[in-house]
Amino acid sequence: AVVDSERLRKEVTRLEVALAAKEAKEKDLAAKMEALGKEETDRKGLVAERDSAKAVHDALTLRVDHLSVELRKARMLAAAEEFYIDRRLVANILVSYFHGNKAGTAEILKLLCSILGMEPAQASTLAKGARALTQPRGWGLLSVPSLVSVPVAGWETITEAEIGQDWVQFLLDEAEGHAGEDQAAPPPDE
Repeated sequence: AVVDSERLRKEVTRLEVALAAKEAKEKDLAAKMEALGKEETDRKGLVAERDSAKAVHDALTLRVDHLSVELRKARMLAAAEEFYIDRRLVANILVSYFHGNKAGTAEILKLLCSILGMEPAQASTLAKGARALTQPRGWGLLSVPSLVSVPVAGWETITEAEIGQDWVQFLLDEAEGHAGEDQAAPPPDE
């Protein structure tokens, strides 16, 4: 009976050691399962972030493509000949406004506004400024003469036909002026 109890104690000790090993292994597996669950959650979060970043990237790519198309359209529109304005032409019109047979007239201002494609509000502001230039300014009992002494007609009285006629006349005058300059200029040395 002593041998049997000794053998049973050894068997119980061995089983307790085996049980402790199994419990340690179970705890280890539980920790690994928890880590895998955490990794799975992290992976799902990373996948969601990646998908979100991809959606933002795709939206930005579409926006850049759209803006590139709009930029190309704007460049083509700006390059269209109908939007070109010769600086010399505008300079000559301004000179005509301040000096010439139609100096100070609203016709030239209306022509300039038409060429530059000004809005009605801008043209109205320009007309008000022109009227201010033609009105004498008082200083004490003396009156200071204006820069331009020709009165400005109202914008409503000018028609497109008049603008067209004046434009043609202006171009003819300029062409004659340049033709006279070309004839008076000596030939270039070669």
